Amino acid sequence: MKEETTTNKEEEATCSGKEEDHLEIASDDSMIESKSEDAESLDNKPETDLEILESELASKEDKYIRLVAEFTNYRRRVGKEMSGARHKGQADLLSGFLEVLDDLERVGVTEKTEYSVKFLIEGIEMVERKFKQVLDASGVEMIDPCGEIFNPNAMEAMVTVPTDLPEEDGQVCEVLQKGYRLGDQLLRAAQVSVLKGK
Repeated sequence: MKEETTTNKEEEATCSGKEEDHLEIASDDSMIESKSEDAESLDNKPETDLEILESELASKEDKYIRLVAEFTNYRRRVGKEMSGARHKGQADLLSGFLEVLDDLERVGVTEKTEYSVKFLIEGIEMVERKFKQVLDASGVEMIDPCGEIFNPNAMEAMVTVPTDLPEEDGQVCEVLQKGYRLGDQLLRAAQVSVLKGK
């Protein structure tokens, strides 16, 4: 009986040992499979991320190229519009001076004996008035600073004139050549003589 019990225990031990071996082999197989799946997923994931990044880069490149093309076209269009506006402005300004030129040509072709000096001076004054009207219509402002305090931003001092009165120091004594301004832009500074205290 003892022999049977020992034999049964040995058989059970052998069977349980076989089952454990079988379980260990099965668990090793499942570990190998899961590791190979992890490796495949790791291999697939970088490819997927790389593909995503490449497609994003291609999309950004395409947007950049389109933006550069749009900006280039915009710059050309604005340049063309500005050039057209500049030419139109010049044409409008110059067309106003054509009447003044016509008046000067009429004076040139008339007989000199027909007009006295008085009429000639009146004709010149009329041409000057027309000229000033064209400048006014174009927005050109004359700078005639006689009696004002000298302003180096709009005037050019040609000579200084001594004065005994301290309150006159820095005042414009005489305008030698008038200046002109178009809006905020100085076309020509006024040339002046300035009083200077002793």
